[in-house]
Amino acid sequence: MVEWASGHPGSYHYLVVLKATDEDKMSTHTEAMLNEYLASAPPAAVEQGAAYRKMHYGWTATSRAGGDEKKLSNFEARGLTKVEAGDAGFVARPEAFACANYGSVKGSWEKGDCEQVTLTLTLTLTLTLTLTLTLTLTLTLTLRDCEQVGDLTLFAYPEADHAEDKRVAYANAKYPHLEAVLTLTLTLTLTLTLTLTLTLTLTLTLGAHVQGDQAHRREGGLP
Repeated sequence: MVEWASGHPGSYHYLVVLKATDEDKMSTHTEAMLNEYLASAPPAAVEQGAAYRKMHYGWTATSRAGGDEKKLSNFEARGLTKVEAGDAGFVARPEAFACANYGSVKGSWEKGDCEQVTLTLTLTLTLTLTLTLTLTLTLTLTLRDCEQVGDLTLFAYPEADHAEDKRVAYANAKYPHLEAVLTLTLTLTLTLTLTLTLTLTLTLTLGAHVQGDQAHRREGGLP
């Protein structure tokens, strides 16, 4: 899931998927390039479904970054439809998002009390000589004292608001580093939520040491 806050009604937003090894090519991305990639996609490359649709979080309580309405019915007056737990299309908000500036009453990734949690991952490898090697990887995470607004509510957009949204994934000979591109249009000032599938790879070096790269979370922008 990706969550961010944005405004500028009528604007286009793009999410680009590429390998970490192609990070240096991000500076070459332009709207023209991404639009060309989208327009050149074969029909089979277009991915559709609830997982790729934008959604909206609304609330009436005062959050640290604003975004509240006097009543939840104000969101419905815009044409949005409330999505309750158990409804088709409902997406549970990850606990880590409670630290986001929008939709929280206290805490952030930079401020607030800290609480450390230690997770232990045990890996058992069996070699051809019936030698069993057990590795223990200890990961320490820092969680913040965060609290989201009490009436945070998920809303779905009307069908017409998805008319220009498009998500494609295919190999493009001109732009081989692009794995997939998703474009979204905005008709209101809103907070968007998307569900994405991510793959995490851990590399273990045996006989010497275990190395891990710590990923840092950035709010309010593209990955």
